[in-house]
Amino acid sequence: MLYLFPMKIFKRFLTVLLILTLLLFAVGVTVWGVDMLNTRYLNTSNFDSNNSWIIKNVYVVPMHQDTVLRNQTVVIESGRIKAISEGLFTRGLPEIDAKGKYLLPGLIDMHVHVWDKYELGVYLANGVTAIRNLWGRPEHLKMIQQLAQHEIVGPFFFSSGPKLTGPEFIGDDNLQLFSVEEAIAAVDATKANGYDLIKTYYGLPAEYFEAIVQRARELGLDVAAHPTPYVPYGDHLIPGVVSLEHAEDIVQQPLEFALDTLKLHAVVEQFARAKNTSFSPTLTVFHNILNMLENPNILQEGSMSFMNPMIRQEDSRAQFERWSNALQEDTTTPDRIRAQHQFHLL
Repeated sequence: MLYLFPMKIFKRFLTVLLILTLLLFAVGVTVWGVDMLNTRYLNTSNFDSNNSWIIKNVYVVPMHQDTVLRNQTVVIESGRIKAISEGLFTRGLPEIDAKGKYLLPGLIDMHVHVWDKYELGVYLANGVTAIRNLWGRPEHLKMIQQLAQHEIVGPFFFSSGPKLTGPEFIGDDNLQLFSVEEAIAAVDATKANGYDLIKTYYGLPAEYFEAIVQRARELGLDVAAHPTPYVPYGDHLIPGVVSLEHAEDIVQQPLEFALDTLKLHAVVEQFARAKNTSFSPTLTVFHNILNMLENPNILQEGSMSFMNPMIRQEDSRAQFERWSNALQEDTTTPDRIRAQHQFHLL
């Protein structure tokens, strides 16, 4: 009896282990199936490989003149527009009847944080045909490779390397640097790994920032700068820095949280003198914060269904709770955010 009792327990353990293994396998297959289902729109087999069409009855919005071209026919061959004209017709190509809809050049989103490939088709569905990802990770290089090899469909994809910050801990998704030598090595690694540009981030000490920009210029890499408080705002506007990100940092740094148009003029003049640096305002940031503060059901809205459920549950929920807590601590928070957002739009 002493021998049989442990054997019964062992057999029961094996049975439970087998059931758990089968459950995990079933969950894995289900997750894989859902992923394939939700991203099937990225499959290149769903598209004409010749990239050739005729679009009829379309209103064309050109970018070189202030007008709309009515009732046009657009001929596209091998992915390039060959002709735009009234009544133009070429046989032998698939036809799309636009029925009076509008055709305009693809939009470019200059500051995105791509979480996964779920989002690529959403950009295309909204007319965004090129994106600049300023939150580089190895999985983004894989997406870029898949797009280049026509394994999936998506917008033109440019990505920075990891966000470069200093010794101060600013979050798990940044590359912390602890010396100028590490900063230079990070630029070298960004180049070697195949990223398109450098992203400097909040918290970067001045000497690190200067070394990064200098090394990036030597390697032919552009720099997109998230302003750091350890560098005077105007000192970000130097050759090698192709863009300065975020309208809110103008308010938070040179304006010292004052919504002062006179102080703003001085910042505008700095940008006017900086011939090599553009401004990327990311106005959607405060727009979304205001939405979170005013709409407690925002995470259940239909537009959120296009996000990866795990991202919506984790990151989006964390952001929502952050601003929900801010509202509980200070009921004037929406008014402050709304006023600053309106100032951004000036």
